[in-house]
Amino acid sequence: MRSNPDGSFEVSPSETITVTVTKTLSPYLASFSDLDCGPWTSATKPTPLTEVRTFKAPGTVCSWCRFAIVFDFLKDNSGNYDPSDKYTVTVQGETGPPATDTVHPPPPKTKTYRFHVSNP
Repeated sequence: MRSNPDGSFEVSPSETITVTVTKTLSPYLASFSDLDCGPWTSATKPTPLTEVRTFKAPGTVCSWCRFAIVFDFLKDNSGNYDPSDKYTVTVQGETGPPATDTVHPPPPKTKTYRFHVSNP
């Protein structure tokens, strides 16, 4: 997997992609959409502030796969968002370095992740 300048990713046919979302402060309020290219292979919450999902990219070159994550935050008792609160999203393919993204309040924030299948 490699990152493109437009924020999308180039992946190999049938490459397994792992998406890890970690939040610094409770509660974890992120939600994933469905994939537009098939089902999630797995979805786990190893900790209350971490969610890990995997999927297999389409096997056909020139295909696309997309999903969105909605990130939400709660205000503290004084009605403000804690400036240290954030979500860290790590996208990892079978090869190449992981891509990392950070999302800060205020909510809601939605980010779409796009994967283009190309020849390895």
